[in-house]
Amino acid sequence: MRNLTFVFRMRLALLCAGATMCGQALFAQTQKPAATESLPPSTYSLQNDTLAGVRYDNRWQLYFGAGYRHFNAGPNLFQGAHMGGPDVQITRRLSTHWAATGNARGYWGTSGATPNKYGIAGPLVSEYLFLAGPEYRGPRNEHAAVNFHALVGGAYGIYDADLGKIPPGAVGFYNNGLSVAGAFGGSLDLNRSPRWALRLSPDLMVTRHGNQFQEQFAMSVGVLYRFVGKPHAKPTVNKP
Repeated sequence: MRNLTFVFRMRLALLCAGATMCGQALFAQTQKPAATESLPPSTYSLQNDTLAGVRYDNRWQLYFGAGYRHFNAGPNLFQGAHMGGPDVQITRRLSTHWAATGNARGYWGTSGATPNKYGIAGPLVSEYLFLAGPEYRGPRNEHAAVNFHALVGGAYGIYDADLGKIPPGAVGFYNNGLSVAGAFGGSLDLNRSPRWALRLSPDLMVTRHGNQFQEQFAMSVGVLYRFVGKPHAKPTVNKP
């Protein structure tokens, strides 16, 4: 279990580091060389006209994606569950770097079960998470932005959907119930227009079912929409 946890942590660290380096590389790529400042803009500019209006002063943004997660539905299962489902986030920007994010996720999948007299194998399990927390925006330019977040809240697990009247413990599952939960990771936003971006978001998921903490790897891919308001008009000055 410790080795598995170490692997998940290393994956998360590598993904976040890769996202950061990608953002920094994109930022450096669009800098104008000093030696070509006298040349026409078309000679040295790598800027995409579609992205010329990308700004990071919006107050609200909405994300919708499809998530993947590995999960163990019981403490002694040999085979865990590969789960998928929707991932929705709404973010309120508080400053250039900081924001507050609310997150709802749902995961469904079939899970291995312990040997049992009922002949049950591969029943459906599900979990629903409601999280919130801070988000920090790091390197950014008109092409991409890198973000980091720490979200905490609750998760409700349902393990008896395919069991009928059989108790979950009979197949090695946890009982249905509420757990504390957290998602610690980040995201890479690849801009497609001033309002739309493609988002890749890895996380280390932490839950606590059956008085035991679990750490799992999760990944989400989807689209981000920025609610871009109209630019403020400059005040007119009446000349005497």
